[in-house]
Amino acid sequence: MSHDSSRVTPIAMATDSGNEESLTELHSDDRSVSQTDVVLDADVTRTQSLSNSDKYSAGTVDVEKAVQLELHPEVAEGGWRSWLVVFGAFLVQAATLGHITAFGVYEAYYKEIRLSQTSPSAISWIGSTQFGLMFGLSLVTGPLVDAGRFQLLLYGSTILYAICEFTLSLTKPEKFYQVFLAQGLGMGIAMALSYTPSVIVLGYYFRTQKRALAMGIATCGVAAGGIVQPIMLNNLVSHGVSFANTVRYNAAVNTALLLIASLIMRDPRNKADLTIKKAKVNIGAFFRDVRYVLLVVGGFGVSYALFFPAVYIQLFSFTKVLPQTFSFYSLSILNGASLMGRAIPGIIADRYTGPIPMIIAMACGVSVTIFGFLGIRDQSVGGVTAVAIVFGFFSGGFSSLLAPTFASTTKNEGEIGPVYLCAAFTVTGTILMLLERAIHYSWFRRTKKQGAIRSFSPTENSSEMSAKMAPEEEADVKIDIANRT
Repeated sequence: MSHDSSRVTPIAMATDSGNEESLTELHSDDRSVSQTDVVLDADVTRTQSLSNSDKYSAGTVDVEKAVQLELHPEVAEGGWRSWLVVFGAFLVQAATLGHITAFGVYEAYYKEIRLSQTSPSAISWIGSTQFGLMFGLSLVTGPLVDAGRFQLLLYGSTILYAICEFTLSLTKPEKFYQVFLAQGLGMGIAMALSYTPSVIVLGYYFRTQKRALAMGIATCGVAAGGIVQPIMLNNLVSHGVSFANTVRYNAAVNTALLLIASLIMRDPRNKADLTIKKAKVNIGAFFRDVRYVLLVVGGFGVSYALFFPAVYIQLFSFTKVLPQTFSFYSLSILNGASLMGRAIPGIIADRYTGPIPMIIAMACGVSVTIFGFLGIRDQSVGGVTAVAIVFGFFSGGFSSLLAPTFASTTKNEGEIGPVYLCAAFTVTGTILMLLERAIHYSWFRRTKKQGAIRSFSPTENSSEMSAKMAPEEEADVKIDIANRT
């Protein structure tokens, strides 16, 4: 039997002789055609015999997917389009969570200069709201991505982000409500529209192999943003650039990152995929899965202190009477170490252990290392540097593995969004820590038996600090260390 060089057409074949008989087009009713034949491109049919065509019926979901992967190999897992989307997600992470990790710079500047008359607890609401909205709105953005609205969310995020951050540059000193609306509320919503969707889309490109690696590379954007943005903000302000212009420069950079990401990131699913995956997902079923519940509970526990050092390490350095130059770079040191932590554990998880054992190891590292902050002595640059590097590595590894770990609990692509939105409340631990820490601005609790043992948590027994500082002075970042010894 011979084939036409350009197109294979449904034919009727004579079976009583070896010679090829005349070909007759089948023009029967649509039902018989759709149930027996599928029109394929010649490039596909060269590798398949005609006898195998019966397994590609029009009523089978796999037909369109198989043809699409053959015709568009760049969309397949590991293709150039997949890695281009990873780069786009990297840019989104740098502009969103990477910017939030630089909130320690804003925190110090607001408490010392811009909002010096505002209580520390009120200032912490800015970062807490921003952080909470970015993850909490997964309840909305997750289903929208599953419904095929990814591109709309990304463009909306870019526009709203630009408006809100440029508006932040117009706020007036001591006008807390203006800063809260622009940075806390507005930018928080803008980040939410792109942060979680960018992670969900990666799950569509990387279904099995290299998922942890891809998400680890993408979340390296958080570390990259956390390195560059604090240095940029601190250096501009310290060299006499006004707060307004500093924020505008930062807004221009972040808007450009989101715009580039919007242009190169695409949802790989077509309309047929979106129509097929309309099956309802029972969110309650996730919480009947013991493994998933343990992941959520564990994520909550670790996140309770995960981002706390990143937010407060610059202020922490000031209270330790460290050089101002080092204090400015302390946050970048921590984020620089997290860059390696976000890449290396992902490679190990993909090749050897899987995401769950590796994230457990990272969580243990975070828990142990955070106690290192308790023993850092005054004027100890080496102590802060060492602990920041180790903590940055483990915290970066935990953060990068959180998404692929939750994704590993899904049974199909349609569940990726709901899994992330269910897991979103794990970050409420960080929000609670920020608010709790803001109630009392004292850093440590001394014990008489172990003078070096201290705790990050505020306590009712901080009478030593309270006796030496009036309540209204708690917002001053330049604590007199001599009065505490």
